[in-house]
Amino acid sequence: MKAKIQKVILLLFILTPLFCLSEIFEYLGLGLSFDMFFIKLPKDILMIFLLLMCTIFSFRYKHPHNYYICLLLLFSFTIICFAFSYSLNGLQIAMAGVRWAIPFFLLILLYDVVDIDLLKKVTKILFCLLILHAAVQLLEMLFFPPRKGLNIFGFPGRLPGIFVHPSASGTFAAFCFYVIRYFQEGKIRLLGLVIAILSVFLSMSSTGVILLFLLIFMPWYLKSKHKGILSIVAVLFLFLVVTNLDFLTGRGEGSSAVSGGTRIQILQEIVDSAEPISTNFGLATNTAINLMSSFGIQSNAYIADSLYTSVLTNYGAIFFFLFISAILYLLLYLFVRKKIDIPFGLIFLISITSGVSIIIVEMFPMNIIIAVFLSYFMKEYSFISKNK
Repeated sequence: MKAKIQKVILLLFILTPLFCLSEIFEYLGLGLSFDMFFIKLPKDILMIFLLLMCTIFSFRYKHPHNYYICLLLLFSFTIICFAFSYSLNGLQIAMAGVRWAIPFFLLILLYDVVDIDLLKKVTKILFCLLILHAAVQLLEMLFFPPRKGLNIFGFPGRLPGIFVHPSASGTFAAFCFYVIRYFQEGKIRLLGLVIAILSVFLSMSSTGVILLFLLIFMPWYLKSKHKGILSIVAVLFLFLVVTNLDFLTGRGEGSSAVSGGTRIQILQEIVDSAEPISTNFGLATNTAINLMSSFGIQSNAYIADSLYTSVLTNYGAIFFFLFISAILYLLLYLFVRKKIDIPFGLIFLISITSGVSIIIVEMFPMNIIIAVFLSYFMKEYSFISKNK
């Protein structure tokens, strides 16, 4: 059954261009005679099928106690919050929450499924997807009018490629940079890294630029004996990047500040009104927003634009506290050690960093990349075992 689960994972990655057709047609301004919802439906069916297969497969093995504790906590909060939301907001919104939560479950349930052979196969597929993505970006730059401004060289900028938003475009390229750097073999790896950097530049995504900076700088920093000097250099460099984001990303003046300020304001409002256990499971999801726009479903759903805001809204303050505590604990576990596992640390770092500005668990295929690679490392280093 393990082999079958791995085939479903690989199939999800292979079909990524098909799932992204709606984004491509939206960017091109082409309308179709049927709802693009049905193009993405197979992806959701495969994700649910993957979840069920992993659940059945997990019963075949005896796991560490922490494995069951994490799974029980996640399952309990999901069921309780789903029940509350179903009674107040209806089935569709509650199911939007379930769709949002699937990657969290996969992160745990893939514990016995992922091995190094699967990661190498995923890497090969992502390499091909990156080439396709960058090729589409180049076509958009050369043959289509600027829809989201110009880059620093005067060409159309903020190019989404096979995605609908530049942020997804740049984030995908940054994750591909990580995967290719640490799991691609042979001389072709350098080509993949160059294409990934080019793709981030073409997307001009703030998130993509920051992730790429972390991926390039952190290994150098962690191996250096001069961390104090490098820390000062990094702070100055980040200051220059942040203060010039509008210029670097081709946005209008002040757009980055407004975008960041809006996210902070939304989070502050949610913190002020947070419930211990949420009765609004599913409201802070992109799926709920799409249900409102496509099917006219009435709800109080809003654009969260952050994983952390969505976790606080969908699960409540208690789960949010546990979630942040787990992140802080893992950061200490990974980085405050004499021997640091850089690949493990980096995939975790870019995952939590990307969640600041986007709901990364809803962004395919980055959500499945995170689930697969983090699950591998948690098993490899027995993170959820008592004997680490």
